[in-house]
Amino acid sequence: MSQLIQRCPPVIGLRAVGHGGNFLSAQAILGMGAEQVDIPHQIVLFSRHSLQEQNSSPGIVHRLDKDTSGCLVIAKNDGAHQSLTAQFAARSTEKRYLAVVQGIPSQSSGTVFTHIGRHPVNRLKMAVVNPGSGKAAITDYDLLCADPSTDSSLVLCTLHTGRTHQIRVHMLHLGHPLIGDPIYAKPARQKAKPGRLMLHAWRLGFDHPRTGKRMDFEAPVPPEYTPWLQLFPHGLYGAIPEPRPVQEDGGRN
Repeated sequence: MSQLIQRCPPVIGLRAVGHGGNFLSAQAILGMGAEQVDIPHQIVLFSRHSLQEQNSSPGIVHRLDKDTSGCLVIAKNDGAHQSLTAQFAARSTEKRYLAVVQGIPSQSSGTVFTHIGRHPVNRLKMAVVNPGSGKAAITDYDLLCADPSTDSSLVLCTLHTGRTHQIRVHMLHLGHPLIGDPIYAKPARQKAKPGRLMLHAWRLGFDHPRTGKRMDFEAPVPPEYTPWLQLFPHGLYGAIPEPRPVQEDGGRN
């Protein structure tokens, strides 16, 4: 990792974890999604006038669900915004999430390649849809540890696309909805009750908009993950596999 963030206290809102002259990498703390942030007042490093006025969400390059914690990058000027947006579109960024799911996956790793679109009945949901509709979505998953006592597992998810609710929909598609998910699961019936959606945008990597140098950021794992982190005899980092490249059709390179 070329650059790691320091631990931030768990407060509502956004907190800067690293920045350059062109971007700000922030930690989104539980309870505030990107669409809810009044950026000019929440983050002093942001300069509103440096971005084109027609941009309806100034500086926002990508989004996190309001119940998801973790890394978020925000552009500070037009050049950075264009570069970062292009990197996300080209899938050259690295996006790795920690998720706690209900049940224990039968396979220790795999790739989910489907199309995701709006749910045909419940418009608050997304769903796996036929290839003729929706958008292609690719998620790698790796089982890191399992806790039979709570019928739950800690899973590392690597996104190769960025669809709305992608990890939540793909894990549900595998039969393993996320713990604490109020939309795609029934938290009251789950044995594990951490009191939140167990999805954390753990690592984010991209090329610096000006220098091209690879930048890697990591958001500290929230305390709600402690029961699963304690299951690693040698710590979490020794269990993390390298990212797996995936082709456009979902096959291996």
